[in-house]
Amino acid sequence: MPETPRAEGADTARRALRVLEIVGASSDPVMLDELIRRTGYSKSMVYRLLRVLQDESYIDHAKGGGYLGGSKLFALAASALPNFDTHTAYLPMLQQIASEAGETCTLHRRIGDQAMLILGAESTLHPLRRVLTIGELTPVTRGSSGLAILVSLADDLVDQLLANKPVDDVERVRQEIRQIRQDGFVLSFEANHPGLHGLAAPLPGTEMSVSVSGPGSRWTKQKMLDFAPRFLATLAERTAAIK
Repeated sequence: MPETPRAEGADTARRALRVLEIVGASSDPVMLDELIRRTGYSKSMVYRLLRVLQDESYIDHAKGGGYLGGSKLFALAASALPNFDTHTAYLPMLQQIASEAGETCTLHRRIGDQAMLILGAESTLHPLRRVLTIGELTPVTRGSSGLAILVSLADDLVDQLLANKPVDDVERVRQEIRQIRQDGFVLSFEANHPGLHGLAAPLPGTEMSVSVSGPGSRWTKQKMLDFAPRFLATLAERTAAIK
């Protein structure tokens, strides 16, 4: 039987996927030399593949050098995540909290130095509400959902995430972490989205957090503080049942 000819461009696609696999599997930036070594491809070929993947937002060039997974890669992964029991088990809890708060409740997971929205429940109580965007990425060092994740991380990992931040940002984040450990929750005000306020808490033993967010005109500081005890109680009760 004659050998089936390869589809045109198949080799290039396989090489691009190999590069994407290496970058996507690493939580730290992967340098160009490392990609060349691990793939065995020439420098010019790896560079061309990186440019295409970067143009399509599947990878990003890290500020300190090297390459990290991009927004499209994480969005693609996020679209599959709800199919896994480890995450869908949290959906009834998110729905309960959204109903109790009257605001959108979301589950976030750390991906490198970003917090990714992987699951959520929108409250139907108000026409104006936080709309879910599965796969959305926000800095893990800014905003309630990201800051709540930091509490569960080892100190050396937090140090790495803060390594290139301005001194003022580092001190702010460290103070936030101390406060979250004391209170059990954190508030944010328009940190990542204009007009949006958030209340979040860590999920102990994971690199995830749960956040309740809504328009600042309605989801005020006082309302978040008033809801926080109920929020924490529901989290503790429902997560204990999941485990």
